[in-house]
Amino acid sequence: MFFYSKHCHGCKKFGPIFEQITRMSMGSSSDDMKEILKGITFSRMNNSLNTVEGAANFGYTPVFTYYKKGYKQ
Repeated sequence: MFFYSKHCHGCKKFGPIFEQITRMSMGSSSDDMKEILKGITFSRMNNSLNTVEGAANFGYTPVFTYYKKGYKQ
C-alpha cells in the first residue's frame, strides 16, 4: 500500500515508478517479472482524502506498508 498526498514532492517523484511496477504486475512485462510479482497486489491511497480503519492516518508521506493476508507486516 502506497500512502501519498497530492502536495508531497517525494510522492510526485515516486508515483510514476509505482505505476510502472503496478503495470508490470498486471501483465505488461516479461514472464520472469510476472513470476516475481505473482500474487502481489499494489494499492495506493491519497492520505489527504481517505483514512483506513486499522491503519494509521499518517501525517507525512510517502509511506509504504505491506499486508499479508489482511494483516500489516
